[in-house]
Amino acid sequence: MRIHGFGAGAEERGAPPTDTEIRAAIQRVGYEKLELLTGRGLKKKIQDLELDLNAIAKGSGVDRIASLLERELKLKSFMVEIGGEGIMLGDNLLLKLSSALIFPGLGPEQDIMLHPVAFAGWIGMLVTMLNLLPLAQLDGGHIAYALLGDRQHWLGRIVMALLIPMGLFLSLNWLLWAVLILVLMRTVRHPPIHDIQRPLSPYELRIGLICLAIFILCFIPIPFA
Repeated sequence: MRIHGFGAGAEERGAPPTDTEIRAAIQRVGYEKLELLTGRGLKKKIQDLELDLNAIAKGSGVDRIASLLERELKLKSFMVEIGGEGIMLGDNLLLKLSSALIFPGLGPEQDIMLHPVAFAGWIGMLVTMLNLLPLAQLDGGHIAYALLGDRQHWLGRIVMALLIPMGLFLSLNWLLWAVLILVLMRTVRHPPIHDIQRPLSPYELRIGLICLAIFILCFIPIPFA
């Protein structure tokens, strides 16, 4: 690791190691260069041989903490994290309802570890929410234009204006998405169509209201934390 510029005491490299450096490093690597002594001791056959127990130490630490949680606190489901940073995914109404049905006894201090398929579903809800924003030619813009006609651009301006304080006080993701929408679509107004004055049928109106309900259920105020 060190000859590649990683690990404790490694120097930053501007180029990968040479074949000569790799061959020299291989001579100082390998469990066969350790001798197990009688009892619990180890003897190094090479003076500058180093042992990296980083992964073993982390695993042992997790095992000890898990044993303590099971023995002392009688916990059956928990997560132990040593080092690194995790990403907390935001909640929406649909997730809260699902969690209440599947895990009715979940406490406020507990979290749910998502299966990869469930994580893909969460991404789908996030994309659906963004696509249903009533802006320009997003699907939400089409629906808002069908329901409101030329008044859609007023709703679009209000939503775009709300994205700024949401980005400042809730999550910077909203500012990023606002900029992307303006850069890619240049406007919040839906382009005009020739039969906008045709009244919607009850069936079409129900579809629009269902889409509004889907947007509300999928809305995630703070997507990532």
